[in-house]
Amino acid sequence: MLFFKGIYERSWEVLFKNLSLTSKGNSIRDEIRRLRVSVFRLQTEHTSLIMERNKLLKRQQALDKRQKVDLKELAESCTSPVRLMEKMDAFILEYDRYTESIESRLEKIDRKMNYTRKLQKARQEKINSLKRYLKECEESAMTSYLCNESTDSTIFDKVLVPIKQNYNPNHKKPILQQPLQNFTIGFIFV
Repeated sequence: MLFFKGIYERSWEVLFKNLSLTSKGNSIRDEIRRLRVSVFRLQTEHTSLIMERNKLLKRQQALDKRQKVDLKELAESCTSPVRLMEKMDAFILEYDRYTESIESRLEKIDRKMNYTRKLQKARQEKINSLKRYLKECEESAMTSYLCNESTDSTIFDKVLVPIKQNYNPNHKKPILQQPLQNFTIGFIFV
């Protein structure tokens, strides 16, 4: 009776241990899913920043071309050199304001792009480390199913190997020549 009581208690210990490992595994999987969503959002944000940056660069190039054309037209329209210089100074100042605005926006975008790239890399590394940890947890859960807690030998070593060693090929049916000793029965919960 005590023998079966010991087996029953050990089985429940293994069950609770495996349940705790399962809940830990589920929480790790949830964290991995959350991080993947975050990485996807960062990738989307990074792509939109690249598109915005390209638009600003195109606008800057268009402004440079327009500035040359406008300066030429201004020079042709003004007859007085003093009046031309005044208009050109005002014109260049206005264009400088536009270009400075574009350059400051480009700098902000570059900083944001670097930040999203670093954050994306860090979260991807965290996902990889969590995957490794999850694999270790699953392996330890499988080991706890197959291994007896008192010894390092598995159920297969305890049951199948002694039967194979005591098998007598001269008999029509396999028999055990001697009774198995130190043999325990365990329950595996799936």
